Amino acid sequence: MVDAYSLQHPDEYMRSAKSYAAHLTGAYAAIEYGSVAEANRAILQWLDGAKALQRPDQPAPGQRGVLTIRHVHDATDPDDHVRRVREWAESAWTAWTGYRGIAKQWIDEALGSRHGA
Repeated sequence: MVDAYSLQHPDEYMRSAKSYAAHLTGAYAAIEYGSVAEANRAILQWLDGAKALQRPDQPAPGQRGVLTIRHVHDATDPDDHVRRVREWAESAWTAWTGYRGIAKQWIDEALGSRHGA
């Protein structure tokens, strides 16, 4: 949920290149990557310390996903809540389609550095 919210509010939560990378790759890992825990651990290690990253741009306001946190708030039971979180996250991630390549690249770099590549 934190990554979906951050993708929809990047000016507040993705200001630095490191936070941008953390949230973008977190969303990628949660939605498209097989081993979320492994990817997240690798990214945290990869971002630790001095890291020279350029912060890419972002989708324009109003183009960061059709669904918002309000969609989750309207859940009627725990199962509905889980389903709605997933729908909201996928909506936010879909809005960032043009950034999937950089997210994948950063995860690949993080996993490679973790495995000594």
